[in-house]
Amino acid sequence: MNAQLLVEHLRKRTTLQLCEDYTAMSQGDVEWHKIAARMISDVLFERDQMSWFEWQLDGSGLFGPADPARFFMP
Repeated sequence: MNAQLLVEHLRKRTTLQLCEDYTAMSQGDVEWHKIAARMISDVLFERDQMSWFEWQLDGSGLFGPADPARFFMP
């Protein structure tokens, strides 16, 4: 699957699904998990830039940003 098809697939998912996917992928130790987490982060950025910046600056996660659902979900 090429990157463009994956991004198109991610764009069809709900914000909650993306947040859950990010949490699952960011905990993986395989290189493609990290790549998938970055792609999910990019799609979340497209949806809501302000929430994305708040999420990135939070720093409450042990090894990076905290659970994105705290910032993207009402």
